[in-house]
Amino acid sequence: MKKILIGAFLIVAGLNGGVYGDEGWGPSVYRAPIVNQPAPIIQIVPYYYYYVPMVTMVPSVPQYVPMTTYQNVLVERRYHCFFKRYEVLTVPQTVYVPNRY
Repeated sequence: MKKILIGAFLIVAGLNGGVYGDEGWGPSVYRAPIVNQPAPIIQIVPYYYYYVPMVTMVPSVPQYVPMTTYQNVLVERRYHCFFKRYEVLTVPQTVYVPNRY
């Protein structure tokens, strides 16, 4: 009796082939073996940045220098009726001139 029980157990247990957990008691289904392929190794090449020195031309604002000139002006002043008096006055005039480098 023990031999019959062991034989029935081996048949039910499926000792002849691989057993999958989701297979159940239905017909056997072919499952392709899972092959692990290693990922391709990508060689990372370091980047070298070459900095080219650039000279940027900045427009420079010319510096202005005040330049004062004086001009003599003849001025007529009237006193009582016909009396006149003439004076010479100096009038300043300021002009801003760009400074030369």
